Amino acid sequence: MHRTARGAEAATAAAVGAVLGLVAGLAVGSGANAHDASSTAAGGIVNQDDYMSPGAGDDASNGVRIFLSSPRHIDSGSRGECWDPGFQENVNGRRWNWFAANKQSYLNLHRRGYTVRVSRNSKDNGYAQNSQNSQNWGADIHIITHTNAFRDPCPETSDYTLFWWEDDADDRDDRALANELRKWVGPEIPGPVVIDEKQNQLELDTNARWGDAYVELQFHTNPARQTWLFNNTDTSAPIYGNAIDTYLGNP
Repeated sequence: MHRTARGAEAATAAAVGAVLGLVAGLAVGSGANAHDASSTAAGGIVNQDDYMSPGAGDDASNGVRIFLSSPRHIDSGSRGECWDPGFQENVNGRRWNWFAANKQSYLNLHRRGYTVRVSRNSKDNGYAQNSQNSQNWGADIHIITHTNAFRDPCPETSDYTLFWWEDDADDRDDRALANELRKWVGPEIPGPVVIDEKQNQLELDTNARWGDAYVELQFHTNPARQTWLFNNTDTSAPIYGNAIDTYLGNP
C-alpha cells in the first residue's frame, strides 16, 4: 500500500513532466546532460558533481530526482585497500554511482526517466556538503554508496554487503528503500548480506521525500571482493535502477 501510493505520486509527477523538464533544464541542463561516456570520468578522484537526465532515446522524465552520494574520505587510499587489482574507497563508491546512473548500453537510471546527480568524491571529508547539496537540489531519493573496512588492512577476510537506514521520523521510507536495495543489490554481489538500523549518521538525515539509504559494497580489504568490484562494478551497478523502480512502483 505504501509503495503503491508512492508510485501513484510518481505517475502524477510524470504527468507534469514537461514542466518539470523545463525546471530541470534550468537547474541541471536536462536532456543536454544525458550522457553515457562523457562530462566526468567514471574513475579517479573527481572534484565536481555530475548530472544525468533523460535525453533522446530515454524514457520520458518521471520527475524523480535521485542523489547518489559518493565517499569523500580524506584518507581514501590509506584505508587498508587491496590494490592488485583494486581502487581506493572513494573511487569504488563513485564508480558504482556513476555506472548506476550512466552505464552505456545498459538500462541505467537516466534511461529509465530519472534525473540523477552523482556527487564528487574529493578527499575532503565533505559529507555534510553532500547532504546539503542533496537537500538544496530537492532530491526525492538519497543513496550513499561506499565500500567497507574494519581495522585490519588488506589482506583480510571480512565478507558481507551492508544496507543501512536511520531510525528517525521518516524511517518507514528509509527502511523500505534500504530493504528494496538489499533485495536487488544483495544477490548481485558475492558474499552474505546484512541490513541494519543506524543511529546518528549525518548523511542519512537529508529527509529526502522518498527516503535515504546507505550501501556498503563489500570490503575493499578483502582481496577477492575488491577484485570482484574492480571487474564487475560497471555491469552490476545499474541494478540500482531495478531496486528504485520496484520501490516506487514504476513499471
